[in-house]
Amino acid sequence: PELLLSGENDSWQTVALAGTRRIKDTQDVWDAKNIREQHIVTAYLEKQLRIKNLIGSISEPYTVRAGQLMHIKTDFRFQMPEQGNVGDLLDFLHPTPAVCGYPKAEACRLILAHEGYDRAYYSGFAGPLSMNGTTDLYVNLRCASLSDKGLVLYAGGGLMPDSELKSE
Repeated sequence: PELLLSGENDSWQTVALAGTRRIKDTQDVWDAKNIREQHIVTAYLEKQLRIKNLIGSISEPYTVRAGQLMHIKTDFRFQMPEQGNVGDLLDFLHPTPAVCGYPKAEACRLILAHEGYDRAYYSGFAGPLSMNGTTDLYVNLRCASLSDKGLVLYAGGGLMPDSELKSE
């Protein structure tokens, strides 16, 4: 799962998680497209946290496994003096470019104007908010909606100018 925001008291963290390849891919080196994709998400989060004066430390990008996939991940750790700011920070961070595109406002307008359907449950975040003083919120990027009419599955992928649709 992709961590959106986690913390308690004044110790908080978020991550940039982007770039995807299958475990069975034989390449050991990430291609330029995936590195660029992850950099966009990292730069966005760094900018948003800096605007709020919340940067503490930023890790170097590293590879993580999620099921049968690999992703590039960067960790952000920071101090947030008051938990009352969690809602404002969530509004400021979400959706990240991994969910909505970048620049966020323009990408969101483009999606709403041209996509032609209601995204409904396409993305959001879920998890405990200030349960016993701890918050652990994760991006829910792939989910489903069940109704009397049937089941709707929601899934997406990040497209870059040099994306190969078959691999996405």
